[in-house]
Amino acid sequence: MVYHAVVVSTLLYGCKTWTLYRRDLKKLEQFHEKKLRQLLEINLEDHITNNAVLERAMTRSIEAIIIRHRLRRSGLIVRMDETRLPRQIFFSELSTGKRPHGRPLKRYKDQLK
Repeated sequence: MVYHAVVVSTLLYGCKTWTLYRRDLKKLEQFHEKKLRQLLEINLEDHITNNAVLERAMTRSIEAIIIRHRLRRSGLIVRMDETRLPRQIFFSELSTGKRPHGRPLKRYKDQLK
């Protein structure tokens, strides 16, 4: 419980608004798994899967925690009054401007979809 209250909350502070790429998520998951294995005193030589470690610790993966936070925040924004700025920004589209050539960068809305 202390691990979740201190480490995980500090690790994921502000994750509701991050644009996460797969490599970033992988680093967060590796850190989370490593610390859980240390707390539960599980060696890599024991050949215990990551899912089994999560079940023993009675916790979720970092990806599941981040998705839950994002969905909770987007639900709050959707229920806001239409005159509120966060809601206007959330549902707005740019009418002018250019994006650089190549593969487009992910947006926050893309990750929610």
